[in-house]
Amino acid sequence: LINKWMPQLFICGHSHILTVMNDPKRPGVLFMNPGAAGRHGFHKERTLLRFTLEAGKPKDLEVIKLGSRAKLL
Repeated sequence: LINKWMPQLFICGHSHILTVMNDPKRPGVLFMNPGAAGRHGFHKERTLLRFTLEAGKPKDLEVIKLGSRAKLL
């Protein structure tokens, strides 16, 4: 579906690793993974991304750190 519709923004959050990068396989596609904000998993810090869309493009991207996952247990 990605190749068919060619989105400019792809957000996927399964790996628990915060990432924002241009997709090396698909020029013009920005890949965003907000990390993990939950209590379970192998991540040490809870993170999320906040941004706005303007004319279909992300703007004002912020990384928000929620603190250590260990403190919740």
